[in-house]
Amino acid sequence: MTIEKNKLQIILEVVALSTGITFSQARIRDAFIKQLNEHAVAFNQDRVKIAEKLSVQKNGKAVTIKENGVESYNIKDPEKFNKEYEILSKETVTITCDKDAIYKIIEKTKYEPKFGEVEIIDGVFGK
Repeated sequence: MTIEKNKLQIILEVVALSTGITFSQARIRDAFIKQLNEHAVAFNQDRVKIAEKLSVQKNGKAVTIKENGVESYNIKDPEKFNKEYEILSKETVTITCDKDAIYKIIEKTKYEPKFGEVEIIDGVFGK
C-alpha cells in the first residue's frame, strides 16, 4: 500500500486510537503503526532540513522565531519553502500490510475525524 507523506500523521492518529479489537488485530495495528511512525519521523526530519536550509542564517545557523510560545524557522523565501514542502508532501511511502484488516480496525476507532479527514482516510484505503 502506498501513502502520500502528508497523510501519514492523520492515518497514524486514527489507527492509534482504535479500541475494542482482538489481540490479532492489535498485532496487525501495532506493526502498521511502527511502519507509519518510521516514515512520519523521516518526513518531519526532511521538513525540518528544508526549513533550516531556507531560513535566515546567523553565524551559520538557522534563525528561529518564537511567537505565542511556538518556535518556528524564519524562512527567507516562503514561496520556495512551500514549493519544496509540497514536493516532499506528495512523495509516497510503501507500507506492507493487510489493507482490509487495517480498515476494519479504523472503523472501530474512537477518533473523531475533523472536516475532510474521512475523505482522506477513505482515499488511502480505496473505499
